[in-house]
Amino acid sequence: MDKASQWEVGANYFDVCHDSDPVAGDVKEALTKITQGKMLSFNTQYSCHSLEEERWFELNIRPLVSRSDLFLIQHRNITDQVIAKLESTKLQHQITEIANSGPGMVYQFKGAPDGTYSFPFVSEGARQIFDLEPAVLIKNASKAFELVLEEDLNELLESIERVISNPRRWQHSFRIKTARGIRHLQGCSSPSMIGEDGTVTFNGVILDVTEKTTAQTELDRNRRLLALAGKMAGVGGWHIDLAKNKLFWTEQTYRIYGLNPELPAPTVEEAIQFYAPEARSIIKNAVEEGIRERSSFDLELPFFNKEGRRQWVRAIGEPVFEGENVAGLTGTFQDITTQKKNRAVTARHQAKTRTREILGRHRCLGLQPCHAGT
Repeated sequence: MDKASQWEVGANYFDVCHDSDPVAGDVKEALTKITQGKMLSFNTQYSCHSLEEERWFELNIRPLVSRSDLFLIQHRNITDQVIAKLESTKLQHQITEIANSGPGMVYQFKGAPDGTYSFPFVSEGARQIFDLEPAVLIKNASKAFELVLEEDLNELLESIERVISNPRRWQHSFRIKTARGIRHLQGCSSPSMIGEDGTVTFNGVILDVTEKTTAQTELDRNRRLLALAGKMAGVGGWHIDLAKNKLFWTEQTYRIYGLNPELPAPTVEEAIQFYAPEARSIIKNAVEEGIRERSSFDLELPFFNKEGRRQWVRAIGEPVFEGENVAGLTGTFQDITTQKKNRAVTARHQAKTRTREILGRHRCLGLQPCHAGT
């Protein structure tokens, strides 16, 4: 019998199941056992590709209910289902690779109304964030919460409960303690699915922001110290950002101007208007030359604060570079009214002293009577 005739009506099914084919061999063995009453049914999937396309089939064998001597052999084309599953698996691998290559821990989180939590998916970043294997968190989500500092735990759980009861974007910062010490974490996620039982599925990421938080804390502390030192010394700071066309001030500079530190700094043009009319062109030219000529300046000029009180201020500025280009100007600003008055008093005193000395020398030269000891 040639190959084509093997599949014609009336062909012996045992003959077409070649032992050389592993799947066909399994089918032949299963069919034999079913006809002998040693197996109730059989199910398997197999590929049967042609030159034009790839195909997959599902095979079911079972005896007929009404006739125990007859058997139903059913081949069902499942190509679409198999291709969809292969594409889904491929996509899942791609998503996993992307998640594992990014910073932090990418995760899928499920929160139920009864307080049950789980992580269906956790990226390799779990090792970096929690010092735990992804499989550990997938098996038991509570392992992550056990690391949260006690003083942060209630607030964290409350934030999660809020977005489960009213699904929306979640973002929260909290701390954990691992073998590496206390770590500052920041998590954010968005709901992707809500089940009929109220279970909400979130997709998100948790980042380790310890270094950033520590640096920000140190920066805030240094700013407070700088502000305190500036207040004690009466020295403020300022910066002109050319790219943003903005002027930035420290609190002490606001105080000298008599303006509210809670409000944005005025423009450069507005700030210049506080100088006395005869000084405005001087400070304006100094700023423009500082940018154009890359030069510094140190000026003492008359000034009026917001209340109209006349003062003397010292403005020091120098260019700030980004590469070879001038990115802005930065400097200090100081109320020197008292120093200016003191210098004036000192200068008058010194002038009087010099006058007395000159008159004394004239008397000794015979211009006026000169007595010993005078």
